[in-house]
Amino acid sequence: MRHLVLVDAARVEIEPAAREAADQLLALGHRRIGYITTAEGSDVRTDGPHPLPSPVAARVAGLVGGFTERGLTWDTDLLRPCRHDEAAIRRAVVDLVRGADPATALIASDSLIGQVVVGALQEEGLRIPDEVSVLMYDDQPWARLVTPAITVVAQPTYDIGYAAGARLAALIGGATNPPPLVPLPATLIRRGSIGPVGKAT
Repeated sequence: MRHLVLVDAARVEIEPAAREAADQLLALGHRRIGYITTAEGSDVRTDGPHPLPSPVAARVAGLVGGFTERGLTWDTDLLRPCRHDEAAIRRAVVDLVRGADPATALIASDSLIGQVVVGALQEEGLRIPDEVSVLMYDDQPWARLVTPAITVVAQPTYDIGYAAGARLAALIGGATNPPPLVPLPATLIRRGSIGPVGKAT
């Protein structure tokens, strides 16, 4: 018999920002939106029970929800779970943007994937955002320094750490039955890496 242990955790409410990101891309005319992740299996599923909340599943759910709100259906063939290596991510990028019905926008599930995505597009000679729009999860200093700067869904990492530390200190100090930690909101930060479909001339 399996037993689930309920634990409190400092976490981010990612799905609303993920849906806002999808809305931005859809408003720009994108329908072929690729999503690249190194998660696999139940970590990327948006249906069915899961013992722990999966941030990747929540991100994909936000993307799907953006399509659904417009009466559209996201093509799940555009989801690319990859191994944790650059070569696999690069192959996924090329497959998505060079296929018979290519993706016009790519979402990187974290900043490490985002670095590889940007590099792969540069190697393919594809301009961001004129030919392919790029959005990624997690804000890193390099995302603001490249040209164009990368649009991101930023997570409040400092606040997460502070909340977790404060809760731990309270428990060590003898606190009993403290109130549940409130999920912290992620934020969409729009920069220059997303643009309308067909911008290239």
